[in-house]
Amino acid sequence: MDCGDVLVFQNGAELKSVPVSLAFDNSAFKWGSSVFTTALVENGVMPFFKDHLERLCRGSEWLWKERFSESRLEKIFLKLSHLKLKGDYILRFTLFKDSQGKTTDLLMIKKLTDFSDGISLQTKALEQPMNNRPINIKIGCYADRMRGMNKGSLEPLFIDELGNYLEASYFNVIFKFKNGDLKSPLIQKGALLGIGISRGLEGADINFTTIHKSEIYDIDCIFLVNSLRGLMETISLDGAGLQTNERELSRLRKIFDLNKVKSGYKLWQAES
Repeated sequence: MDCGDVLVFQNGAELKSVPVSLAFDNSAFKWGSSVFTTALVENGVMPFFKDHLERLCRGSEWLWKERFSESRLEKIFLKLSHLKLKGDYILRFTLFKDSQGKTTDLLMIKKLTDFSDGISLQTKALEQPMNNRPINIKIGCYADRMRGMNKGSLEPLFIDELGNYLEASYFNVIFKFKNGDLKSPLIQKGALLGIGISRGLEGADINFTTIHKSEIYDIDCIFLVNSLRGLMETISLDGAGLQTNERELSRLRKIFDLNKVKSGYKLWQAES
């Protein structure tokens, strides 16, 4: 299979085409048994670099009882230093086991496409119970994740069986209440405490607590956040229009951008 407009590296070597065995004969595709992280790279600089490495290390330890060292992962990323890509890119790094049980790393880089601000949310009940995954790692099938990037225009906002808000499909959620409080749903096992909210909004004074759907009338506006897209505002929930708060959005984006700059690591020198 041709790689198309995606750069693909397996165990540090660039692939011009993807072998069928890589696409199908591995633990990630068969059983969703993989550790991965998705990051932004801006002109060769990867924000929250150490946080992404730590996520991969924690995930490998939990999934396989074999903790990868950060230094080992850094050496893999250093092999990208020859690139000269300019602009914004998605970097997806996956660890999985091949058919012989050997750990394999797969790194994919693709141009970041535009993503319009002003997202419409639709509440959706979880179709299956929360699993026992810790709140700060990502595991699953990387093929499913890549396909999942092509979603419809409505972003699901998941609720549990009690009617409590959880998270969106690729974002953590922040509610600004009419009394000025900033709250985000208390992260449970099986949900993800993303790097975007835990590190990107460090210092934003967000209260992690249980938020029930009945509290929607006390909410002023809703923001979404992840480490790839940063802060996004929402314009509707279940078809009802939401207020926008440009001042608060701007304040949160300044905090996020400052933390992003402080945490950046240069993977390659972009062309001038």
